[in-house]
Amino acid sequence: MEKYDVKILENEKLTSNLPLRDNSEPLLEKNGIIKIGSWVQEGDILVGKITSRLSSKQLSLEKENLNLNIVQYEQLLYDIVDQDFIKIQETSFRVPSGISGRIIKISICYEKETFSTNIRGLPIFGPPRSTLRHRRPSQSTLPIPHSISYHTIYNSLGFAWASASGATPTPSEYEGGLRTFEPSNLRASNLNYWKKNKNHNYKRVWWWDLFIQFSNKKFQKFYLNPRFLKNQPKQFIRKSKIVKVVIYIATQRKLKVGDKISGRHGNKGILSKIFGNYDMPFLLNGECLDILLNPLGVPSRMNVGQILECILGLTGHIFHTKFQTVCFDEINGYEASRSLIYSKLFKSANQTKQKWLFSKKRPGKVNIFDGRDGLIFHQSVLVGYAYIMKLIHIVDEKINARSTGAYSLITQQPLRGRAKQGGQRVGEMEVWALQGFGSAYTLQELLTVKSDDLMGRNRLMLTLLKNTPLNFGTPESLRVVLRELQSLCLDLNILY
Repeated sequence: MEKYDVKILENEKLTSNLPLRDNSEPLLEKNGIIKIGSWVQEGDILVGKITSRLSSKQLSLEKENLNLNIVQYEQLLYDIVDQDFIKIQETSFRVPSGISGRIIKISICYEKETFSTNIRGLPIFGPPRSTLRHRRPSQSTLPIPHSISYHTIYNSLGFAWASASGATPTPSEYEGGLRTFEPSNLRASNLNYWKKNKNHNYKRVWWWDLFIQFSNKKFQKFYLNPRFLKNQPKQFIRKSKIVKVVIYIATQRKLKVGDKISGRHGNKGILSKIFGNYDMPFLLNGECLDILLNPLGVPSRMNVGQILECILGLTGHIFHTKFQTVCFDEINGYEASRSLIYSKLFKSANQTKQKWLFSKKRPGKVNIFDGRDGLIFHQSVLVGYAYIMKLIHIVDEKINARSTGAYSLITQQPLRGRAKQGGQRVGEMEVWALQGFGSAYTLQELLTVKSDDLMGRNRLMLTLLKNTPLNFGTPESLRVVLRELQSLCLDLNILY
């Protein structure tokens, strides 16, 4: 499961109409987001976005139909190739490298616009728009129609009306004056707006969040009417904006050479070879083995628990039981473990009538046959059932190659790594792996011209064109070490 958070900046816009050069048709909705259930691969568009190449000041001048000097070098480039200048730039979010799968879930986060930053003393209702001529800046533009009685609203809301002076309003004030809700006059117990913040500063509050909690259904029916919402001023009702898109991609990967697997006792390793079922070793009853583990992993890490798990797993599979072992006594621990293992193996051999499961000479080990030629192996092998899991260290996410790119300023070694489409230096452990195979020439190239040999890197192209032997130079890392030693007042010279 891969999760990607895509943030939408202020100068970006979601759209499905993208200026693509390859004339491809992405599987996008009208809002520019990928469809659920689509199969995506590396480089496919997940969220279509465009960004204006002009600044906000340039856009304002363009709206006023003024002669705007676009960036000179870009305009000159488009004039040379005889193309029109594109004022927008495609900045879509694409599938990262090495990822392919199916879209299973999309979460969209909206930004809730507000009509005021300070909710203290904010008037919610007022007279019709025709009478709003001398209103104060803190008063709302939402009117109360004449068809609804003020006393009905007062009784249905459970709020206390307050005039500007704080006294009880008169009928004349009901008819002509504006109504203001004060925090002290709110008597609705289900509204907790005033308890959340001492300053009552709410920048993200929907105006209809207050209306949903009203008990009068007729009042809700009127104010949630689309015709009524359409006629309201724009500064009061604003559309929300998508600020973040979360996309979940389900990927399915099979085991490959180089993947990392592990048990429950710290026994981890790398897959070295994968064979077919017909080439794997098999037992006397013809059952093939699934995984072959290197026996050197047991004494190196001293985790003997995997041996107990393997043998007890075999007997537990036969008897359909589960075992739970505790710490053995230091004095009688060896005999207790032997008696437990041998007794279970002996019972399993008698119940299945397969005597090869338990041997008095080699208890716990059985003879296996080579699946390639059918010959028996000379030594007996421990066979059983164990819990093996696949770790997140997948070889598909580690293999990377680049032709050229950024180098470090001091050591002159490759930078950025695989995540940023860059290179990775050959470190100490990688050198050990190549030395084990005796690849001297590969090591020489990786540690010189492909890494930090400046002179050899510059002469490489010339030698390839003229087909002449390449003379390797001195790595830059050696120069760095010499400078560090000289800073410690240690001077190294070669004596002939």
